[in-house]
Order: sequence, then C-alpha cells, then structure tokens
Amino acid sequence: MAPEEIKPNQIYTTSEARDFLKISESTIKRMLPEVEDGVYGVYKKFKDRAKNTLKQW
Repeated sequence: MAPEEIKPNQIYTTSEARDFLKISESTIKRMLPEVEDGVYGVYKKFKDRAKNTLKQW
C-alpha cells in the first residue's frame, strides 16, 4: 500500500501530522511553539501597520 499524499488544503490533527512527518511527540511539541511565535509576529506586524494607518488617517 502506497503512503497517503499530503493535501495542502487539508487540516490534519497533531497525531496525523506526526504520522505523516514521522516525528516524535516531543519534536511536534517543540515545533508547535515555534510556529505560534511566527504567527504572533505576523499578527503583531499587521496590527501595528493597521494602528499606524488609522493614526495617519
């Protein structure tokens, strides 16, 4: 049986992601806070730009 292909628009659970990537639970836990930090950085940048735009308006 061939391995299932990862679909880019599909949402996977943590368990499914671990199975696809073949990584340990501790690795996935470490990766998740790194991703959260990146998402927060993008959100903060967007928020700051919106704030500055409204201030200049």
